[in-house]
Amino acid sequence: MKCIYCNSNAANSDEHHFPACLGMDKIINYRMLKDKLCEECNIKIGKVEEQFCRCGPEAFFRVLLNIRGRAYHKKVNPFYRGSAGGHRITNITDHPTKDCTLYCELKPGEEDCHPARQIILKDKNGKYHSILITDCLQTPKDLEEVIKREGIKDPALDECWASEDEHEWIDRLTKLFKKRFEWDKESPSYVIGRKQFETRFRITSYYFRAIAKIAFHYFLLHFTQFSGNEDEFSGIKKFILEGGNVDDWVRQIKGTFLSDVVPGYAATDKYGHAIAVDKSRMVIFANIVFFFGPKGFPPFFYKTYIGKNPEKIIYPEHKGHQIVYFHEPDSNGFIGRMDPLKSIPQWLLIRDV
Repeated sequence: MKCIYCNSNAANSDEHHFPACLGMDKIINYRMLKDKLCEECNIKIGKVEEQFCRCGPEAFFRVLLNIRGRAYHKKVNPFYRGSAGGHRITNITDHPTKDCTLYCELKPGEEDCHPARQIILKDKNGKYHSILITDCLQTPKDLEEVIKREGIKDPALDECWASEDEHEWIDRLTKLFKKRFEWDKESPSYVIGRKQFETRFRITSYYFRAIAKIAFHYFLLHFTQFSGNEDEFSGIKKFILEGGNVDDWVRQIKGTFLSDVVPGYAATDKYGHAIAVDKSRMVIFANIVFFFGPKGFPPFFYKTYIGKNPEKIIYPEHKGHQIVYFHEPDSNGFIGRMDPLKSIPQWLLIRDV
């Protein structure tokens, strides 16, 4: 079979309809999409998924739950670096003693928040400024450019926050200041814990193209009467590969498509995802919600328009699945399981294996 995207190369590349970064290689009952994509188009789509995995809310929960993707992929801390045009995740809270913000981060698998790698500067007017030391700041000149861009006048170094193995790096960056920082005497100690903090995400259309891909490829895997080459699906394929008007394909909808769960609350002790495809007489839609669990339910879900129903004999059809993460990996190393989504009670019956 030819690739459904380029229609020229052989469809010989297996594809994760849910991205591998969500730990899908270690999910019981998870099946990959086969015989639909060539390797070249699969790689292109993988670049679109990179922003989804590292910049959006899903990246935050991946750290919170310590969910890892492929072992050979470069590990990126989303609190210090963005990917594929998306911005890094920004976590801020109030500084405990100074009138400025404090950048913070999550450690893999922990709910408590910790101060991120940063310096606190005091300008000539006595005002304090926090500068996050991102991965791209490698020289004093790099830091000087950030200070200039922030408009900080005549800054003096007041505090430094970093782990012990990062002290040498911070010392190298801060050579431009007259006052040197003495780690043993002045290094502050502060645990933010579960105190309230603000999280900001900045993404592009890549993020929504990845969601459209999840919906479309899940649909192809579970509605086998369609090949993916139907003319009705040319629009969503073009959006996935090339982009376009996001609102034509993916929208955030307030509330939930799971009628038994109220937004802001979920009666489950595990995190997971849910996806459902509705093939009506006229059109095909997919609804997806990511990472709902014991701390609540996201206030919105994603509704993806897949295309018009190309069938000659039209009949409604609905299919859905839930992916549930275990509290701990089972004896075989699996971190969760995927099962048909029939009702919320089934979700509540799932237990660790």
